[in-house]
Amino acid sequence: MTGCRITFCCLLCLLVFSTVSVGASCHQQYSMRVARILHKASQQLENGAPNQALTLLSEFHENYPAEKHFILFSHLGNLYAESGKNADALVAYAQALDLCRDDASLWQNQARVAWGTKNYELAEQSLLEAWKIKPSDKLLFNVSLAQIHAGKKAQAFDTLEELLNRSTQGGRLSWVEAYVELCLDLKRAERGLSALQHWRQDYEQEPQFWYLQTLLHVRLNDSVQAAACLEIMASFRPLQESEKKLLADLLLQAKVPLRAAELYRQLLTLQPENMELRQQLIIAYRLGGQLPQALEVVNKALTLRNTTDFLRQKGEICFELQDYQESLDAFSTLIELGGDSGPVFLYQAYCALKLKKTDLPEKF
Repeated sequence: MTGCRITFCCLLCLLVFSTVSVGASCHQQYSMRVARILHKASQQLENGAPNQALTLLSEFHENYPAEKHFILFSHLGNLYAESGKNADALVAYAQALDLCRDDASLWQNQARVAWGTKNYELAEQSLLEAWKIKPSDKLLFNVSLAQIHAGKKAQAFDTLEELLNRSTQGGRLSWVEAYVELCLDLKRAERGLSALQHWRQDYEQEPQFWYLQTLLHVRLNDSVQAAACLEIMASFRPLQESEKKLLADLLLQAKVPLRAAELYRQLLTLQPENMELRQQLIIAYRLGGQLPQALEVVNKALTLRNTTDFLRQKGEICFELQDYQESLDAFSTLIELGGDSGPVFLYQAYCALKLKKTDLPEKF
């Protein structure tokens, strides 16, 4: 039994390209020549001609390599990125950052392009620099995503835990989802449960919060607590089919078979051809001592698929119900289909003794 895995999604789409503002240590004055070319490029952008603006700036840089200003390179980086020339964009951002390292948007733009080229190490470093200049919870979460994609899951775990521990007003549930995913990947389910209890006040009204606890309890093989969390989740909203199946399986493991049977029956009304659900329902009824109901489900299953497994169960259930003729017939059919094993012949012998039959096949 497995829970639904949480999918990480990149939130770097929030890092839009924008004109770089001057940071505290970025007061370099640009020459009149640079001012004129920036003005011309701005006019091209206002006229909806970004390619022409890019041509103007790139040719200017080639013709006047000594004219360096971070805004010039920043614009070049933005325009290269928008035209899909990511390698050129990263070169331009690096040149801009050599001249001005105190502007968060420069680092964010570099991070976005680095992410697009799957250079997650550079994306992480750039986001961290941006966060140092202008701290924000969203930015730190993006740092954790970059760390995950860079294969630094342990660091991402620490980053997320720090974020969630200090975030005000509960932060975002998506951050908790990412944290739980890392708990599962890093085999830190107990620590995850402890953390979720610490954050419970902020999230306990969210159904997903209880599902996340379920996943952690499942990892720890605690079916009782896992089922309890899913039952709480069900009090907030109706369970989806996969969640209901998970709850039924957990209740079966937690030795609450008749409650599990109720859920399996509900699922079977939606998936009448699902043999796995029928099998689980049979097991639930047998464990709950409801043998007539179990036999009813077996007989229905046999009309859909005459398998040796269902025949064996029919023979066993009929034997427990002391219907020895039905049991004997089921085991005899089972042997004809090739399901002959030691226990099957033993059951057949018991049935024959109860029925006082002496005309069984020589094989018996």
